[in-house]
Amino acid sequence: MNKKVGREETGALLPLPTILDPDKHKEVIDQYEKAKQDAINEGRDVDEAIKKWKRDWASQKENGNSIPITPDDVEKIAENYELDKNDKNYTKKLNKLLKQTLNDKHGSYIYESAKLGTEITDIFKKASENGGLTEDDKKNIREKYYQNQENLIDLFKKSPPIKANSKELNKAVEESNKDVFGNQYEKGRYNTEFHINTAPNLNNSRGEDFKRTKEIEDVLKKLKGRVGN
Repeated sequence: MNKKVGREETGALLPLPTILDPDKHKEVIDQYEKAKQDAINEGRDVDEAIKKWKRDWASQKENGNSIPITPDDVEKIAENYELDKNDKNYTKKLNKLLKQTLNDKHGSYIYESAKLGTEITDIFKKASENGGLTEDDKKNIREKYYQNQENLIDLFKKSPPIKANSKELNKAVEESNKDVFGNQYEKGRYNTEFHINTAPNLNNSRGEDFKRTKEIEDVLKKLKGRVGN
């Protein structure tokens, strides 16, 4: 598994989680299991103990603020996506799923990522004006790094999975794009070569309804075919 990649969102490079490999990270996984068992034996909140252990591991310099994804996390993700362990291609499908959801530098982010990335960028900007990062700045940045990754992991562990071949997903994308393209046509901003023109808004004086023209339908078909790519 890839150890770590970053996703650039609104200027800030957001670390992505590290998937713990049972062979390469055996010692780390043993430490995780011990931290979990200690919390159980001592009657502490297990989820909070695991969260703290993960953040402590990520904070080590060699780990680059990358939250570890444990075998327990992987199992819950596989269950959430209804992967069949009896399938001969189970491991292949699981590895592909993990890469797409958690270690893909072109897509492993969620809607909160842009907000957190902007907030981190703002911290750096203010620090450059004030002579450098304070300890509070560094702590705040790490918190946002961890929050982004924890939200990402929880999304794929707990939320209903949306698959690329989902009929409802394709339908939603198509309907959304119809609204976008129709709106652009009506405002006279549609460009047949680049799809949407960023030129100044021009009124469409003819008052025609372009929403269901053949050209828009052709573009939507192409977009629909790209869902999940």
